[in-house]
Amino acid sequence: MRASLPAAALLGLAFPLQLAYGQSLLLTDDAFAENLTPAELKRVYLACDRASASGLLATREAMQCSIVHEELKKRVFDGDFDLMLAWWKEEREAARDRTAPRANP
Repeated sequence: MRASLPAAALLGLAFPLQLAYGQSLLLTDDAFAENLTPAELKRVYLACDRASASGLLATREAMQCSIVHEELKKRVFDGDFDLMLAWWKEEREAARDRTAPRANP
């Protein structure tokens, strides 16, 4: 599917994350988010969230993340911000659980 190339480019070029796919596509098309699958929208949105929490977003990346945010809200959560917020909180907690140090028995 064509959608994975823009998602890979966003993750690979916009953020210094481990999810880089090695693509070199520049994201100049504001409609790129429309081509992403729901799973890709979620993955990119969460990558944006992690990057913004670390203070790593430049203006261009912040704009792309905003586009992904709106597309995710519209397509996956039927425009319901509260539903999207609840999903995001669950994802954030799951990520914390995955990265929390485990106690030795």
